[in-house]
Amino acid sequence: MAIDFINPWLLLLTIPVTAFIIWSSRHGRRTRKDRYATIIRIAVALLIILSLAGFSFKVRSDETAVVFVADLSASMAADKDAMADFIKQSLELKPEGFQTGIIAFGKNAFVEQPIAQDMDFRQWETIPNVHYTDIDSALQMAGAIMPGDTGKRIVLMTDGNQNTGDAVKRARALAQQGVRVDGVFFDSMPDQEVQITSLDIPPKLYEGESYDIRVVIDSTINVSATLRLYANRQLIGQQDVQIQKGENRFVFKDKADASGIKTYEANLEVDRDGVLQNNQMAAYVDIKGAPVVAVVEGQEGESRELMKILEAADIKTVVYTPQTLPSDLEELRKFQGLILCDVSFDDIGEQKMPAIDSFVKVLGRGMLVTGGDNSYAFGGYMDTPLEKMLPVDTDLSQKADMPSLGLVLIIDKSGSMTDGQYGITKLELAKEAAIRSTEALRSSDSIGVISFDDAASWVVNMQQADDLKQIQDSIGTIRPGGGTNMYPALDLAYKALKGADTKLKHIIVMTDGQSATGNFEAIADQIADDGITLSSVAVGMDADRNLLSRLAEIGNGRYYYTDEFSNIPKILTKETYLATQSYLQNRTFYPLVTGYSPIISGFEKGFPPLHGYTATSPKSLANVVLSSDRSDPILAQWQYGLGNVVAWTSDLRGAWTQDWLTWDKGAQFWLNAVSSILPSDEQSEGMIQAEREGDKGQLTLTTDETTQSDAVVIAPDGKQQDIELQVSRPGQYSGSFDVNEPGVYLIRVQQQEGDKIINAVDSGLAVTYSPEYDIRYKSSKRLLEQVVDQTGGRIIDDPKQVFADDVEPVWKQTELSPYLLPLALLLFVLDIALRRLKIEALWAALMARLPKYHKQRRAVKADERSAKQAHSDIDSVSPLVSAADEVRPLDEWPEQAVGAQMADKQPAADKQTTGKPSRTDEQKNDQPSDIASRLMDARRTHRKRRL
Repeated sequence: MAIDFINPWLLLLTIPVTAFIIWSSRHGRRTRKDRYATIIRIAVALLIILSLAGFSFKVRSDETAVVFVADLSASMAADKDAMADFIKQSLELKPEGFQTGIIAFGKNAFVEQPIAQDMDFRQWETIPNVHYTDIDSALQMAGAIMPGDTGKRIVLMTDGNQNTGDAVKRARALAQQGVRVDGVFFDSMPDQEVQITSLDIPPKLYEGESYDIRVVIDSTINVSATLRLYANRQLIGQQDVQIQKGENRFVFKDKADASGIKTYEANLEVDRDGVLQNNQMAAYVDIKGAPVVAVVEGQEGESRELMKILEAADIKTVVYTPQTLPSDLEELRKFQGLILCDVSFDDIGEQKMPAIDSFVKVLGRGMLVTGGDNSYAFGGYMDTPLEKMLPVDTDLSQKADMPSLGLVLIIDKSGSMTDGQYGITKLELAKEAAIRSTEALRSSDSIGVISFDDAASWVVNMQQADDLKQIQDSIGTIRPGGGTNMYPALDLAYKALKGADTKLKHIIVMTDGQSATGNFEAIADQIADDGITLSSVAVGMDADRNLLSRLAEIGNGRYYYTDEFSNIPKILTKETYLATQSYLQNRTFYPLVTGYSPIISGFEKGFPPLHGYTATSPKSLANVVLSSDRSDPILAQWQYGLGNVVAWTSDLRGAWTQDWLTWDKGAQFWLNAVSSILPSDEQSEGMIQAEREGDKGQLTLTTDETTQSDAVVIAPDGKQQDIELQVSRPGQYSGSFDVNEPGVYLIRVQQQEGDKIINAVDSGLAVTYSPEYDIRYKSSKRLLEQVVDQTGGRIIDDPKQVFADDVEPVWKQTELSPYLLPLALLLFVLDIALRRLKIEALWAALMARLPKYHKQRRAVKADERSAKQAHSDIDSVSPLVSAADEVRPLDEWPEQAVGAQMADKQPAADKQTTGKPSRTDEQKNDQPSDIASRLMDARRTHRKRRL
């Protein structure tokens, strides 16, 4: 056992503090109480000093904790079983006094088995990230889980292929904590391995320029292979190559035939190869030249006139359908702008919106959205990510001048409606369509829902649409039935709407089959005569398309046919918006200028008339450049993130804009609109260098602009990382970002002064395979030796060596400081009580009694024996003593009674004898007096003792 202090220099305070207490107590009268108080004060001061000094006891520990740290990264995949066997054999040889634990690691570390005396390890249960090797974090975790009062040892099993962290530095820190690291080396270098090491392309190219593409291949063997090169996923070159052991270089040639981002991928096909992950490599280049714009047509030919204008201005275009539009940001990035021409949101699809959003918001590209009968409200934009990007809202429910609508939905629920596609029935789609249609209604509108098979019945009775949840829940209860009889349903709908108190009245009927007979034309005439419109939807080839189209014609409505069941919700939603007669504005007017924008620069004489548009409402931050005669937005723009978005609520086909397409300044107007969404080249100054270092991407911006610099990095999975760049030297800004998976990381750096962006530069980093598969970094035994040397450990290769030698002795330390302060507090309270309370008499009596306690105790016992003897000598009781006094204790008798009692006992001869008494007589005469005296002494002693 040993005594230890955390701050031993504080013990020097003992002498001056003790001397001061003794000196301060010597003034005035000195009493015994003062001396005791001085002693207590010295004890309190010493206890406080010992506590502050960190007083503790140390006892040597006989326990040792051993933690096995196993590398389960990709490079060690072939050695996982070997490491497990090594641990199991070691545990079988574990002697008493050892605790063991297991940690598995790759990029991250997990506790496979916590520290315990007994361990049951059979196989690996944890799965760390295998794409990187971070020995640093694994050693840190191993040191953290070890008990503090045991010997500490780590057994590190790895190939030393560290590609993130600093294991040597961590080992140095562990050594200072008394932890020893032993190493078990596994050689993971494959015998036969070929890999593509790099794909080199010039960093900057211009349109029309020719250039070389170099492919570097490393190999551990001589082998034949086929090397292919792809550009934008198209094969542009193939070579049958003879690869030699070591480094090999091959060259392809290509030409920058178009501006924008061009992606390359090299692929190697080898017969003899151990790892396939490193046989591919990707890279990309940004080719400067004329801008390229992606145009998406909702209907074929929708953008024909616009494309003629753009091509005449040397703006290249690539036309897509909503289905063929690329869904990943890497593909979209090669365009400077995106134009959606009367495109439905359902046709684009939810899965493509994250890429479109990042294309504008993060990369600073632009988007132009044009109107028609398949966009905005009719395209299902409401409450979608696309509407969020636009400067206008598609919801007009807050407009006070909208006429009220009475709507009845008639839904076929016959047995044939249970058919469907991809596990979804037509009836389920019809119910979804009906539910979505209710969301286009205002609380002042009315709705009713009728379902029919052989008979017709109300699912939702005609009512105001002020409780949409209850209405939608009721629609969801529709279940399939039997045959098809549509006439009773039309009759119910007509009678309900005939008396409805709404300005607009509309019926939508949907069926997929042939209805039973009925006088359909007659009821359709009645519906039209009473101002009710009727639209019909034919679903599938079995529907009675002739009847349904005739009903829509008589009822002054619209007829739809679809054999794609997924279109049912879109059709019913669109028809509901059309029924309100507020979203579709078919009339002629002249646009009014309500805001300034470079788009309308040079058109002081005004604009031609428009013949229609899709009604929307402006957002609060939007710049409404042109408006209709009803103050609805026609041309609106705003900045969304780093990009610009322009909304044109009329069309481009010519149905509403025929005067604009023949206008002599029409081409200039559309060029201005498209130019407003393209990123400016004047705002792109500087160069970005991006490199991979382990699991990090290192980013460096070199520019003449000296202001705040930030970067946005978009990972291959679409996740965004925001980085604040720091000045590394004049004109250079640096930062890093996480590289967690293979793919292209898109980078945009922007510099701004206040809220204004003054510079923006784009770049990227192509990450193909993990460094775990790179044969240039395999099996570093030297690294393991450095880690072991830092802690005084050794390289072992036999399970018997794990527990063979003990580590340096470890002392268990018991801190006494937490106990000293409470004790000092108790003594401090005692000191106050001694000085403030009047306990001198009690203290003195207590001190006086302690040395004489045993002597007085013997005297008391002797007196008690004498008293008993006296009682035995008194055989009779004096008349002065009552019967009650006979039983009273001797010490409670009155003194008179005791005296009388003694007198009665004296012999009569004393009165008669006149001569000198004999010695015998003297003894007899003295006896009564002696007894009385002894009784009186015993009484007094007893009283004192009771007091």
